[in-house]
Amino acid sequence: MKRKYRIPSSLKKREDANVIDMMASCLVFVMVFAMILVMMAYTALAQKRLQIDNVVRNYLYITEQDGYLSGDASGGNYKSLEDNLKAVGCTTVNIESDTTRVQVSYGQPVKVHVSVAFQNPIFRVIGSNGSRRGLFLLPSSVIPTTINYDICYESTSRW
Repeated sequence: MKRKYRIPSSLKKREDANVIDMMASCLVFVMVFAMILVMMAYTALAQKRLQIDNVVRNYLYITEQDGYLSGDASGGNYKSLEDNLKAVGCTTVNIESDTTRVQVSYGQPVKVHVSVAFQNPIFRVIGSNGSRRGLFLLPSSVIPTTINYDICYESTSRW
């Protein structure tokens, strides 16, 4: 035997939604979608900066152990630092002059100071540049295409 359920009359009444209600709902959905995209792009930016920090921090540990950042532009730790930063996605790498390049004795301060530039992941999602169009078509004057990042770590020599 089938059971019959009675639906209250208040639930049977149905009002048609007007255009204003529907537009407000659509606007909220679009804004939430845009915020999700921006947060995804910002997460990519934070991950890129953490990758760069980890590479430079590893070379700070090497500098602590050796007492200096060995090598020059043609080889050694200096060159491998540049190569590793470019492998992470940096377009420009500049190891600053105040980086410790002369061996210091135990307990003396050592420093690794690097300036890098990399592509802005937020711009890739929402910006536009010539023929390349992003989601919101914002020009590069509003959102920079590259980000300059300056990292300076100091420690004491353990050599």
